[in-house]
Amino acid sequence: MRKQKIIIVDDHKVFRKGLKMIIEDLESAEVVAEASTGEEFLDIIEQTEADIVFMDINMPNMNGFEATKIATAKKPKLSIIAMSANDDIASITEMLSSGAKGYLEKDVDYDEIHEAIKYLTQQKNYFSTNVFIKLTKNINKQIVKKKAELGYNNITKREQNVLELICKGFSNLEISEKLFISVRTVEKHKANLYIKTETENALNLALFAFKNDLVEL
Repeated sequence: MRKQKIIIVDDHKVFRKGLKMIIEDLESAEVVAEASTGEEFLDIIEQTEADIVFMDINMPNMNGFEATKIATAKKPKLSIIAMSANDDIASITEMLSSGAKGYLEKDVDYDEIHEAIKYLTQQKNYFSTNVFIKLTKNINKQIVKKKAELGYNNITKREQNVLELICKGFSNLEISEKLFISVRTVEKHKANLYIKTETENALNLALFAFKNDLVEL
C-alpha cells in the first residue's frame, strides 16, 4: 500500500516539526509539505499531490476555515482535519461546514493522531473524544430545540409510552394490556398523537416519529 501523503499547515514551526515526527513514525504516511499560512498552503496544493491535511485554524491573514473551504472546492478528494486549541462548538461546526473531515484538539496524544490518519485513509471522519462529546451534545440540543419549535415537547409521558409501542407494531389491545389501561384510553392517546403530529394513521405516525427522533430505532 502506498504511503499517505500529508501536508501540515500551522504558523508555529515547532508544532509543525513535532507533528511531522509523530506522523513519520508511521510506515503508512509521509509529510510531503509544510505551510505556515493559508495562502502558502493553497499554492502548495496546486503543485503537490496530497491525501491528508492537518490544518490549524488561527493563522495570520487567511484562517483555517477559509483555506479549507477553498481547498476542498478545488480538491474534493483532499481530506482535511482541523488541529486546533479552539474546541468551542462554533469553531468545530464552522470547520466542518467548510469541508473538514474531522477535528482534533492540539493536546491529543500520539496514538490518536495515528488513529485519525487511519480513519481518513479509509475516507471516514475522525474526532478527538472531547470534540465528539461536544458535537453529540450539540446535536441533542438541536433535536430538543426542534421538537420545542414544532410542539412535540407537549407529548405527555403516557402518550410517549403509547407512541413507542405503536412504533413496535403493537395493536391497541396489546398496548392496553402492556400499559394496564383500557383500549378506549389507548385510542384517545392515539387521537391526541395524530393531532400533535398532524398524521392520520398509525403507519404515518410511526414514520413521523422515526424521522423526527421522537423514538429510538
